[in-house]
Amino acid sequence: MFKKIDFSPGKVIWNHFDFDPSLPLNDNNFFLTEDMLFVTYPKNLRIDVSWINGIKKFIVVVIQGDEAEDWDTPLFEKRCKNLKELEAALLEYTGIIRTMLAKGK
Repeated sequence: MFKKIDFSPGKVIWNHFDFDPSLPLNDNNFFLTEDMLFVTYPKNLRIDVSWINGIKKFIVVVIQGDEAEDWDTPLFEKRCKNLKELEAALLEYTGIIRTMLAKGK
């Protein structure tokens, strides 16, 4: 899944999107977990995607750093109700990260 997304120069640490995207998300509930996708980048940047069952949405965050407060104050955050929105958010955030890295931030 997400073959259209170029995560470079990031490294995909895990990708747990191993379910049938043609089925409604509710039919894939067994495969939806809090830890869905994690990508690390230079400059201590990270993209993290989680499924939050209580709100039935994906949460995509971009953080910079390893400390707990970095996770509490992400640089960017979006809530996505479906895979199309999630893919759009990932495309946006990978582009932003590449721009940040090119500018040396």
